[in-house]
Amino acid sequence: MKYLERLEVGAGYVLFEKGAKGDDLFFVESGRVSALLTVAGEAAPRRLRSMGAGTVVGEMGLYLSIERTATVVTEQESVLYRLTKKALADIEAQDLELACALHRFFIRLLSERLSHANEELAVAGR
Repeated sequence: MKYLERLEVGAGYVLFEKGAKGDDLFFVESGRVSALLTVAGEAAPRRLRSMGAGTVVGEMGLYLSIERTATVVTEQESVLYRLTKKALADIEAQDLELACALHRFFIRLLSERLSHANEELAVAGR
């Protein structure tokens, strides 16, 4: 926990915006966040996904250092924990066992998301 920044925020708090540099991720302890995408010709952003407690958001930006692919905003009061790229490097330098456990967790998370995306594509292709 010493590597994480705890945030208690209200509804409408922007974790990050589409196109911003990705150098951190967020663990959602409580509350709800939405991934939003602005689509040309639509008045309001389109909700891609809504996520609650136990969710991790922003891992692609942290690992790949790419621009954010969506905007993520809190839907309600939320408690979040932010892990920065620097904090992850500190974990890797100071606590190898924790770093390995954390990377295994992210590998599993990303694998599950990829599997889910593959299932959605298979259903859409029918």
